[in-house]
Amino acid sequence: MQQKELKELYKNNEINKVLVLNQGTFWNIVVSTAKEKNTVIRSARGGQREFKTLDAVGAMLNEININSFTVL
Repeated sequence: MQQKELKELYKNNEINKVLVLNQGTFWNIVVSTAKEKNTVIRSARGGQREFKTLDAVGAMLNEININSFTVL
């Protein structure tokens, strides 16, 4: 799932939860919906999207208007 798809899911109120995971040197966003459990946000090139800082994660989620997420 890419950011564009995440935005559509949010608009349609299909997101159950958003988790932000610390992977040591980067952060990932994991999204759960009724159809898909624990899907990692992917980059345009197909690999998992890696964020260098938690602030960068927050900024991207804020662009979509997702203001509630769990950090692990």
